[in-house]
Amino acid sequence: MKLSVAVVTEISRRVARQYDPTLEVIGVVLTEGASDRAEVVVRVRGCHPPEPCRVVLNVDRQLTRDHLATQVGAELRTAIETHRSKSVD
Repeated sequence: MKLSVAVVTEISRRVARQYDPTLEVIGVVLTEGASDRAEVVVRVRGCHPPEPCRVVLNVDRQLTRDHLATQVGAELRTAIETHRSKSVD
């Protein structure tokens, strides 16, 4: 069974807050042609003032809630580390 967009949003927001309180999940949308997946849009505050940056995670909606939380955490860490390393250049 696929998790709803509302559930993906709830889990993603919780994981993002735990990872870094400056992160804000601003949207979750289904991917085109593959509704088993969703894109989670995360605002990164303070990286390029005055404009916030954004990273996009692609997650699997067919996972359990716990596995989705794990996937969001792993993808978020990778995306933020990559984003921050590029921002320093």
